[in-house]
Amino acid sequence: MPLDTDLVEVARRHLPEPVADRWIGLLRPGLWLRKALPGESVVARLGGLPELPRDVGWPRWKGQGWLGFVAAIDCGSLPADSLDIALPGDGTLLFFYRDRDEVVGTWAPETQAGARVTYVPAGVPTSPRSTPSGVPTYREVALTAEAIVTGPDWDHPAFRASITDLAPEHRAFMDDYRNRDDFAWALSDLVGRPWHGVGGHADPVQGPVEMDAAQVVLGGRADWTGPAVHEEAQRWVLLAQIDSDEEANMCWGDVGTLYWLVRPADLRARDFDRAVFTWQCG
Repeated sequence: MPLDTDLVEVARRHLPEPVADRWIGLLRPGLWLRKALPGESVVARLGGLPELPRDVGWPRWKGQGWLGFVAAIDCGSLPADSLDIALPGDGTLLFFYRDRDEVVGTWAPETQAGARVTYVPAGVPTSPRSTPSGVPTYREVALTAEAIVTGPDWDHPAFRASITDLAPEHRAFMDDYRNRDDFAWALSDLVGRPWHGVGGHADPVQGPVEMDAAQVVLGGRADWTGPAVHEEAQRWVLLAQIDSDEEANMCWGDVGTLYWLVRPADLRARDFDRAVFTWQCG
């Protein structure tokens, strides 16, 4: 995975100096969750069975069916001081998603019921819960964490907002998407796969996931180019993303990625019911 010097070098090579300065100023720490090697600390896992408290039911999308269990993250085992978001210092985050014919889409906010984050505080008694009949299951894969530095997507609303006062030639450079492609390919060469992560900037497949979150909040029909979407998008941060992973038998659409986002105030309040879900694929 990239060090900050790698990201800076890519930005300096592909972007005009003033644009590169703004992009570098938006770098954020994140955690890459990769398969744990023997002897490495396990901080999360894909698939298997969730550990749920006795009084917590298996998540269900009313009228559609049960959700599938995707991943568990042990907050107490994460190097959380490496992040700039206020993750719980202990307890477990459980991620569920209904990967069936019914599509969870940001254009239809009511479909958010097809994904869920459940927080189980430390000390609460739990036990493994069997998967309901007919629900997809995924192979268990133990994950460890590496502290990394992450950069924003070309169209990330914070990046776009940061360059509005630059000279016209630099703004014109940003509007030529041939430049974006060169920059994106150079960045992708630094990213390990599969890319499961916590915090930092998301690794989007089709554009800023924060814009997807804004669409949910704004009812799913807002103008993508309008100021309301861009302003709302900047209120959201990545909680976690789970990539397609062959070893776990996970494939989201056309080898896509699942994303959960949250407002910082809701994260500090441990209000995970207000998290927003989106997914993207190629």
